[in-house]
Amino acid sequence: MSRIIFPDLPGQSITLIRNPVWSTSIKESVAGVETAVGLFPWPRWHYTVQYEVLRMRAATDELAQLAAFLCKCQGQAQTFYYTDPDYNTCSAVQFGTGDGSTTLFQLARIIYDWEEPVWAPNTYVIFKNGTQLTEGTDYTMGTTGQVQFTAAPASGAVLTWTGTYYMPCRLMKDEGPDMERMVWYLWKTGKLEFKSKVYPT
Repeated sequence: MSRIIFPDLPGQSITLIRNPVWSTSIKESVAGVETAVGLFPWPRWHYTVQYEVLRMRAATDELAQLAAFLCKCQGQAQTFYYTDPDYNTCSAVQFGTGDGSTTLFQLARIIYDWEEPVWAPNTYVIFKNGTQLTEGTDYTMGTTGQVQFTAAPASGAVLTWTGTYYMPCRLMKDEGPDMERMVWYLWKTGKLEFKSKVYPT
């Protein structure tokens, strides 16, 4: 099955809510001493968007595009791929250093000084010590952003990549947002909430 892509429609509100979600187990002793253990290795990003206007015309039926997308997702059942408008590109980002034996590396992104995996690369070019490598000859790309090298990069080899990526997500409800008709061919929606997914590394 092909990837389900979140529709990029012009009527989407400029307002975007985005926040990282963590999970923590907190235990408290009888003396009131707390022990906190983080349960997630990586955050799940929570997004909220809505559409201020969707056109319903034969040539530009944006309402149908959104409805089709929601049906393809089958509520919370299917993964879809969202382009975060601010964080979707990497340029010469280091994702590993060779040790002479490891052949599998996970792509990564950096937000300021925070690094986390990239699970859904869209376009990519892989470099070793600044030299561009050839996909299919030097490496293969896995479905969750894992780079499998044909030969283990030498010890100290710097592995970087440049490209674009999606956030793999799922809807947070089985019920889609309310779609309200404002005039005959113009509609608006309520809030659409979804979370990014995390994969094992």
